[in-house]
Amino acid sequence: MSECVQQLPLPCLKLGEGPYWVEQQQALLVVDVNNNTLIKYYVNSGRIQHLHIGMQMFNMESALDNNSTTS
Repeated sequence: MSECVQQLPLPCLKLGEGPYWVEQQQALLVVDVNNNTLIKYYVNSGRIQHLHIGMQMFNMESALDNNSTTS
């Protein structure tokens, strides 16, 4: 089996955190710190979802369970 490295169609970030892989959703999570946004990339469909975090404390489990962006 050969493996291939590919660049994902995600925006360029000045200050990003992650990535974090969510096996159940087959999704990659990246935080755009400067824009207070969680970016979810669904590998199977290619869909990209932007979840605005705002200035409140952020709970990663909440974002994984549903589309809520604050705890």
